[in-house]
Amino acid sequence: MAYTKVNNTAAASIAKINDTAVANIAKCNDIEAPATTATRWVIAAENGFIAYADDADRTSWTAYDSTDGTDPGPDNDADGIAFGKNNSGVGIYVATRNAAARELTVSGTDVTSTSNWTNVDLEGSENERLMDVVWGARSDGTAAGTWMAVGDANGPGSDSHVYRSTDGGANWTSVELSGLSGHAQDDFINGIASDGTGKWMFALDNRIYYSTNDGASFAVSTPTNLSAVGRPQGIVFTNNSWVLAYSRSSKIRFRSCASSDITDWGDEFTNSDTETMTHHTNGQNVKMAAAAGRVCAISENDDDLVYFDVNGKTISNNGKVDLSMGSDKAKDIATDGATWLICATDGDVWQSTNAGEAWSQIVDGFQADGSNDLDLESITCDVVLPL
Repeated sequence: MAYTKVNNTAAASIAKINDTAVANIAKCNDIEAPATTATRWVIAAENGFIAYADDADRTSWTAYDSTDGTDPGPDNDADGIAFGKNNSGVGIYVATRNAAARELTVSGTDVTSTSNWTNVDLEGSENERLMDVVWGARSDGTAAGTWMAVGDANGPGSDSHVYRSTDGGANWTSVELSGLSGHAQDDFINGIASDGTGKWMFALDNRIYYSTNDGASFAVSTPTNLSAVGRPQGIVFTNNSWVLAYSRSSKIRFRSCASSDITDWGDEFTNSDTETMTHHTNGQNVKMAAAAGRVCAISENDDDLVYFDVNGKTISNNGKVDLSMGSDKAKDIATDGATWLICATDGDVWQSTNAGEAWSQIVDGFQADGSNDLDLESITCDVVLPL
C-alpha cells in the first residue's frame, strides 16, 4: 500500500521530503510512494467525443460520444481537459466546452466504461469560452481538492472569468475579481496553475493574480520586471518555479520566477527557437507541460515545440523540435514525467520519451467518431499535477 500522507500532509501536496523530490523517493518510513506515472491517457476531441488509451499501449485508442446523445452544437470543441479528484478523492476528469451552456463536463470514476458525463451550466447566460481547467491539492489535504477553470465571458455584465469547485467538480461558483484595482473584465485568461499546496496563479497583461487560499480569492502583483509582458498565453508550475508564456510583438516569449518570491521574475527568454512559434489571438493559447524542471511548450497554431529547463527565475538548456506535421497543427501536450504526448488536428498523436527532445508520431488519423478524423483538442493523464 502506498502512503497517502506524510506528517499529516496529503501525498498529492508534497513536492519534497527532506529536500528530496518525491519523484526520486521509493519509500517513506518503509511505505511505498504513490505511483507517479500514468496508467491511462484521455483526450477531449471535437463534438463532445472522448478518447482514452492505456499507458501500456499508447497507440491504441477507444472513443465515445460524451454528450448523452444530445446535439452538442457547432461550438463544442474542448480547450482543456484535466485529471483530478471527486468529492471522495477518487480520480475523475473535467473538460471544457466552447458553448453557451454546458460549459464544463465532468466524468464518472471509470472513464472507460461510461459515455454519460455530467454537464455543468455556469451561472449567467453569456457564451463562456473556458481556455483551461486544472485540479490542485487543497492546502489542508481535503480529499476533493480544488478545481479551477478560466477563460472569457463574452457578454455584457460579465465580471469574472474564474470559476471554482471544492466538491469534486459537482458545483462551481465564480471567483469575484471586479473589486481588484485595474482588473480588465474583457480579457481572456488563457491559463491557470497550482503549486499543489493551495497556491494558484494566472496572469493578465503584466499583472500576476495570486491566491494563497486554495483559489477562494486573488490578489494582484505587478512586478516591475514584468512590464514588457504582452498577452499571457499559458502558465505552469514545476521545480518550485512558475513559468509564464506570453506573446509580444507577434512572438512567443517566456519568463519564470521562484515560488519563494513571485515579485522577482527572470529575464525574458526568447531566441530563434521561440520566435518561430506563431503569435496568438483570443481563443488560442500556448500549451505547456512540465515535470522535474523540464518544460515543453507548443503553439496551437503551428507544429513547433520548444523545450527548456527552469530553476527559479533561470531558464536554460533550451532547444526546438520541428514536428513536421504538414497541414496538421499541435493542439495540446501532457506528461506524466516519463512520457510526453501531443494531440493534434486530424486525429494524430505524437510521443516523446526523452523529455521532449525527440518526437515520433504514434497515431495517424484516429477516427474518434468512427467515420471522420476529428481534431483531438486536449490531452491529459491520470497523474496529479504539478510534477
